[in-house]
Amino acid sequence: MSLSKIKLSKLGFFYVFIWVMTLLFLCTGCSDNHKKEKSSANKTQGIKAIDSNFGEIKNVDYIENSIFRLKVASNGNIVYVDDKKWKIFLIDKEGFVLDSIGGKGGGPGEFALINTFRLYRQSNTIQVFDKGLQRVSYFELTPDKINLLRVTKLPNFKEYLYLQDLYTYKQQNFGVFKNYENSGNSSFRNVMVYLLNDSLEISKKLIDLKGNELIKLRNKRFMEIPLGYSVHWAFEDSLLYMSSSKTSEIITYNLDNFYSETQQFESLKRIKIDSSIVNYFLTEFDYLYDDQEMLFNLKNREFIPAYYDFKAEGSKLYFVVFNYGLQKQEILMIDLQTKEVKRISSLNIFDIQDIKRGVIYGIYRDDEIGGNTIRYIR
Repeated sequence: MSLSKIKLSKLGFFYVFIWVMTLLFLCTGCSDNHKKEKSSANKTQGIKAIDSNFGEIKNVDYIENSIFRLKVASNGNIVYVDDKKWKIFLIDKEGFVLDSIGGKGGGPGEFALINTFRLYRQSNTIQVFDKGLQRVSYFELTPDKINLLRVTKLPNFKEYLYLQDLYTYKQQNFGVFKNYENSGNSSFRNVMVYLLNDSLEISKKLIDLKGNELIKLRNKRFMEIPLGYSVHWAFEDSLLYMSSSKTSEIITYNLDNFYSETQQFESLKRIKIDSSIVNYFLTEFDYLYDDQEMLFNLKNREFIPAYYDFKAEGSKLYFVVFNYGLQKQEILMIDLQTKEVKRISSLNIFDIQDIKRGVIYGIYRDDEIGGNTIRYIR
């Protein structure tokens, strides 16, 4: 296994916080819109351990920007988001900048924010969801250019529904929403998946899950718990994968017929919290625990999640295992068809961004050089 990298500028401590805050949506139930659901428990015969060998591809142009998101094109070029300028860059395999587009602003092709960044490889189309401007921009990706195709203004959804992600499959639009409806002292925030029409208006509710674990702070406001149990999701062709960090469940939804299947993997089980983990968070993320309710929750939890994100390619899911400073970071690959599980070693924080033909691409924080790189594990 080989791992190569392209040098980029340093990813600030802010993004470590973002990675922690991506623990979202505790999955505990579904609406009746699913035609049927299969459930199975999977016990693996053993977990293969794979060590990563590091190599380097020097970035000739040396990009002085801050990388936030990245995707890999069908020809191997890389498209990434610079969150300082809110621009999209296209670079080749050697790191040369081929083109860029965007920037801060409200004009066509400009952004207030880039919240989700999706590349449809079959059509070479980039989709950017901007919560600040409440719109979705679409770009054509060529071997050496990024061209603006169109900008679609989002409709007004119900006041308590906030769009988080958007996916198009066979000319059907699917939206993932958070439900911010006031529910008294509820300790969860729901996540819902809707079928949208051509104007991106809500057409039909498909999924309704009990979502983010919440905590009530001293100011009586509810906040998502950074260490709370969560549900993560990934769209992959005709499938929507969702995973619960509390139950170790992986749920597969078929977007053609809305059938679902639930599988459970012991390798995703929660981590029992102890004093060393508490001390790690009080040291590394002390600013999170100025509030006494947050501190009480940390010190009195019995378990915490074992991972904070995953990406999918085909039937294979790649989980970023967060070992809370106790061990080196790992990537856990689970094949839902063969039930094979592999552990891939990593260093520090490796934030998976994309998978292409089994090659894992991500943002790697390298403390030795004091900066970040784009790396891939083959």
